[in-house]
Amino acid sequence: MKRSTAVMALLVCAGIMWVLGSQNWGAEVANQTPAGVQEVGSETVTNRVGIALAAVAAVLAVLLAMMGRFGRWVVTVMYALSSIVFAVVAVAQTDAGVLRWAGLAVGVLGAGLSLFIARESGNWTTRNKYDRDARASHEEPDAVSDWDALTRGEDPT
Repeated sequence: MKRSTAVMALLVCAGIMWVLGSQNWGAEVANQTPAGVQEVGSETVTNRVGIALAAVAAVLAVLLAMMGRFGRWVVTVMYALSSIVFAVVAVAQTDAGVLRWAGLAVGVLGAGLSLFIARESGNWTTRNKYDRDARASHEEPDAVSDWDALTRGEDPT
């Protein structure tokens, strides 16, 4: 799996979590306000914790593209944890109906996907624009490769 495919898959999963979290979860489900706080005109009850976890997952998915080998493991494990917490929060909502089972499915899918990506990310190479392809080094030298050879301390002549 390529890095860009992995990031997009995790972003799609976070987007689905966001959509599920922003749905109407029923009365008295996820937005239990503290005592003394009065909500004005709130007819739909969204899962605020679920939306926050989806936002964290989206940030982690984007962060995955920028990390090295150790950082990718940390980011994917954190993504898996946020997905599992999303699933637990969804199942804890007893009045949510089908949304609780959809939340559980997406949470488990996100956790499994992120752990699969963590395992597969060992094959990713970290390259920069100055790295040369192995095939290009066997071809005819040009001015750029001569300068690169000089930088490495090799005499290209």
